[in-house]
Amino acid sequence: MKSKPKAKAKVTKPKKKPVSVAKARKKLKAEIVEQKAGLAEEEEKIVEENKMIRAKMEQRAGLTRDIINLFQEGTRDSAIKDTLRQAFIQKLQILLKE
Repeated sequence: MKSKPKAKAKVTKPKKKPVSVAKARKKLKAEIVEQKAGLAEEEEKIVEENKMIRAKMEQRAGLTRDIINLFQEGTRDSAIKDTLRQAFIQKLQILLKE
C-alpha cells in the first residue's frame, strides 16, 4: 500500500502592506498636523484674550485707585466735593460699562 503524501509546510513571505494603508497613514498624519496648527492658532487667540482681560483688570484697578485717592484727599470745600462726586459717578459708570 502506498501511503498518502504528507502535506508540506508552506514557506510564507512577509506580506507587504497594501498601498491603501500607507495612503491612510499619510492622510492621518496630515490631519494631525492640521489639528496641531489649529490648536496653536486657538492658543494664540486665548493668549491674546488673556492679555486683553489683564489690561481691563489693570485699568479697573487704576480707576478704583483714582477714586480712593480722590476721597482720601478729604476737602471741606463743597464745590470740590461736588466735583469729586461727579468724577466718582463718571468713573463708576465707566466701570459698569465694561
